[in-house]
Amino acid sequence: GDAEHPERLASALEEIDVRSTMCVPLIARRRTLGAVLFVGAESGRRFDEGDLRLAEELAARAAVAVDNSRLFFEAEHRAEAARALDSIADAVFLVDGTGAIRIWNAAARTITGLAGEEVRGRPARDVFSGWSEIATVAGAVPHTVPVTVDGRELWISISGVASSEGTAYAFRDVTADRRLDRLKSDFVATVSHELRTPLAAVYGAAMTLAGRDFGDRDDIRRELVQQIADQAERLSAIVDDILLVGRIESGGLTLEPARVDPLEVSRAAVDAARIRAGEAP
Repeated sequence: GDAEHPERLASALEEIDVRSTMCVPLIARRRTLGAVLFVGAESGRRFDEGDLRLAEELAARAAVAVDNSRLFFEAEHRAEAARALDSIADAVFLVDGTGAIRIWNAAARTITGLAGEEVRGRPARDVFSGWSEIATVAGAVPHTVPVTVDGRELWISISGVASSEGTAYAFRDVTADRRLDRLKSDFVATVSHELRTPLAAVYGAAMTLAGRDFGDRDDIRRELVQQIADQAERLSAIVDDILLVGRIESGGLTLEPARVDPLEVSRAAVDAARIRAGEAP
């Protein structure tokens, strides 16, 4: 109030006919938090050395109370912030200017398997393999990078924001997503191979029919036509398998057990291989 505006304070002191004043600082932990002003007016009393010592003692006690109140508020605020960090799904940790980890939330513990007491105070490079590369790419936009943490290989999507206290990083475990992407790539490669095999058989049988004169050998023609039909059926089965994958992902899969004749499966595979080799059935 008036302490922030000296001219108003001086005017107020003149109005109450001040006879004596004392001003003592509020000091706690070697920091000045403020000051206390004592004023003697109507009583006509003038403050002496004893009054000053008493005022200094009162100011010291008041400073401790104010400082404790501020410390309690800061501790409460930090506790609330810690609870908030532990309630989010993303892993969050803070690396200070020396490169040491200072904050490590519950999600970081869950993803890495490392408790906060195991990593706080340790250099980030000792916790994450390849930390220099991670720190370079981890900006405001998340980047996906491979890391090794406590002997475990992980893929994480990580971002970082710099502040006066260091750099705060947030990351998610995308190992399962990377594994799924790899499975999808393998699936596409497998499907491509499986489609190519019966297509080659159909093509070979069709070219044999078109390019050779079998005379009265209707049995050979029937065999080649049957081969085309069998491989076309196989192509249809592969397409059904692809659609089946879609139903699995959507949760609409229904299992129907059926008997399979291994002899017929083997015979179809041999016939397809013979056609690819250019042999007549």
